[in-house]
Amino acid sequence: SGELVIEKMKSSSFVETRLQSALSELNTEVLILTGFTANDCIDATARHASDLGFTTYVVGDATATFDVSSHDGKLYKANRIH
Repeated sequence: SGELVIEKMKSSSFVETRLQSALSELNTEVLILTGFTANDCIDATARHASDLGFTTYVVGDATATFDVSSHDGKLYKANRIH
C-alpha cells in the first residue's frame, strides 16, 4: 500500500512509462539499479537514465544475466557478460 509500481514493456524502464515524471516529482538525482537482466534491461535503463542526467549506479551483486549466443553461434557465458 502506498508503494509506487510502474509496469514496463520495453528494455528501458523509461520507455512508454511514467518513471521519468515520477522521479522528477520526487526530485530524484541518483538511481541505484538492481534486477534482471544486466545485459539487457538493466543496461538499457542505466544508459537511458544517464542520458536523462541521473547519476546512475548498477549493483553488480544484485543483478543477473544469462549465457548469450552470438549471431554465428559462439556462446558467451553469463559470468563473462556480467
